[in-house]
Amino acid sequence: MDKSKLLLEDVPEQLDNNDINRPKWSGFFKVVQPLTQTQLQTDSQSIDGSSLYSNSSWYQFVTYGSAARLNRYKEYDLMDSDCDITRSLDIIAEEMCGNIGKNDLPFVLDMANDSQMPKNSHYVVALTAALKRWCEIQSFSTRMFPTNRKTIKYGDTFYLKKNNLEKWIPLSPKQIIGAVVNKDDVTEVLGWQIHKNLLQAHGSETIGNYQIVGAEQNDADYDLVNADEIVRFSINTELADTAPFGESVLQSVYRTFRQKQLLEDAILIYRLARAPERLLFRIDTRGIQPHNVHRFLDKVKNDMNQKMIPSPNASGGIESTYNPSSMMENFYFPVGEDGKGSSVEVLQGGMNLGELQDLEYFEDKVFRGMRVPLSYIKTKADNPAIFNDGKIGLAYIEETRFSQYIERLQADQDKVYDTEFKKFVAEIGLNIDPSYYSIKLPSPTNFSTYRELELNVELLNAISSADSIRSISKRYAMKKYLNWNEAEIAINEQWKRQELGLKSNDPTAFRKIYDDTAQEDGDIGGGSFRDLDSSFGGNELDLGDTDEQDNILNSNDKGTLNAGSGDQLGSSGAEK
Repeated sequence: MDKSKLLLEDVPEQLDNNDINRPKWSGFFKVVQPLTQTQLQTDSQSIDGSSLYSNSSWYQFVTYGSAARLNRYKEYDLMDSDCDITRSLDIIAEEMCGNIGKNDLPFVLDMANDSQMPKNSHYVVALTAALKRWCEIQSFSTRMFPTNRKTIKYGDTFYLKKNNLEKWIPLSPKQIIGAVVNKDDVTEVLGWQIHKNLLQAHGSETIGNYQIVGAEQNDADYDLVNADEIVRFSINTELADTAPFGESVLQSVYRTFRQKQLLEDAILIYRLARAPERLLFRIDTRGIQPHNVHRFLDKVKNDMNQKMIPSPNASGGIESTYNPSSMMENFYFPVGEDGKGSSVEVLQGGMNLGELQDLEYFEDKVFRGMRVPLSYIKTKADNPAIFNDGKIGLAYIEETRFSQYIERLQADQDKVYDTEFKKFVAEIGLNIDPSYYSIKLPSPTNFSTYRELELNVELLNAISSADSIRSISKRYAMKKYLNWNEAEIAINEQWKRQELGLKSNDPTAFRKIYDDTAQEDGDIGGGSFRDLDSSFGGNELDLGDTDEQDNILNSNDKGTLNAGSGDQLGSSGAEK
């Protein structure tokens, strides 16, 4: 028989024969079953040893942020608590609303410029009335700004739509658990998984009440809603890694923001802990045994930090109490005949308290990442250098590029508004072809218009100087210094002929248009306008027959210019 088996069979008998007072091994040990390891944080940036970046330092973990969408929403809430980020988001959202008046509609109604479109003014009146009614139902006058702000903050804004005639119900992006997409195209959303408990998930968006909904939910925790029942505003492109969800404008500046935040904390801690002045006490310990030096120093320190006060029970005694203001009082130490003894020296605090160049660098870097011009954020007293050149300087360049950035953000929102408005128009019974009209957000504040005005002033000054030189042709000056092409010159001549009351067959019309003295002297020979040879050489410039010349003005309004049967207008002998 196996010895090991024999020993195991004899164990109960041996235990029974042991003394009853002897402790048993079963009283000290307990068999437990190990539980399955629970992963507390399912994030690629976690530092619990289970992620891809578990070997990275805490600095990388803090500055790079989370890779999970719902965790990023919490980070965006933290960023929104910063005054600079809040102000930047407000500026972008306000510019997206467009430059409109208080009583104006929040949208611009555009009618298609198509020859096949029926010319009926009743369409414009009906669509304007429908647009006004739609804006009243959806409360866009007060809802437009928070919608734009939440869209750029989280990357998405969702509304639950019961039908096309009722007001949309707002949904927080934190309520969206997941999306049902086409297996061949992740950007094509077929449905949304929305948390059922809307009140609990919607709640306050402060950090204290923040709730992260897990990625894995039971069937009883969410509803599957068709994509047609959800109105979604998003900043999403098919090339983005976050598809089908949008990407926040804060994502690109998160690392810079965290660096700025760490630097602000370091400056604050330094000022609180190191900036105050310190007193260095040099205590004379001559004549004291080495083992009593420490006790003597403690006695001196306690005497400095305490003061004597009368006893509160009126017994005439004296008591000592802690004196927190002892550092503000004067100190007196006896010295010997040789002048040596205890002394107190002042240790200066922080010497670079006013040096904030590092903080300003990261602050400006955050603004650049948000695409907000510094002229929108900083006043002239903060940074006067950015205002010293308003013509071709950085102020106009930044503001023009910022306007273009806002227009790109508006383009994504315009598609949603236009689609939903056309559904509303069809629902109320207006039988108008959707291709005949569209709505869009008003244009943002455009500083390129002011730049164009200044450029026109400079061009007019240049042409005025050239006009005083008799050897320079006026037509050449228009083309050289006004940057006009041949079509614009021809249109100007046509309008000038109408203003002077000249007939198209007047042989002196061309001379009277460009020579002021010819208008006073009367008819002066010189050939007709049609017979004018190009001053650049080559073939003659043919503007067509008389009727075609009269149609130049009308053709400009249509965006085309018919030059007749001759050479194409805008070409010259020099170009040929």
